[in-house]
Amino acid sequence: MKETEFWGKRRFAYEIEHLTEGFYSVMQFGAEPAAITTLDRELSLSDQVLRHKIVNVSKRPTLPPKTSENVSQSPVTNASEALVPDAEPSE
Repeated sequence: MKETEFWGKRRFAYEIEHLTEGFYSVMQFGAEPAAITTLDRELSLSDQVLRHKIVNVSKRPTLPPKTSENVSQSPVTNASEALVPDAEPSE
């Protein structure tokens, strides 16, 4: 396992199975596709896991390399239009 973050007990955005709070964790790891499929199935069957999401971070969208040609063709006029793939999400 590469990294584990325990976010602790948090309030849900909406009620899930008559519960309003739960524990959140984020885990980063490497595995073969068959192991990911097995993990997804096991988490879906677990009574202790209400929701889960598996994300393949190697398939994130990336920006083309900056060149004067790219910059002059598509200027970003609003900061919200810029895609920054390595930015940390803000809370």
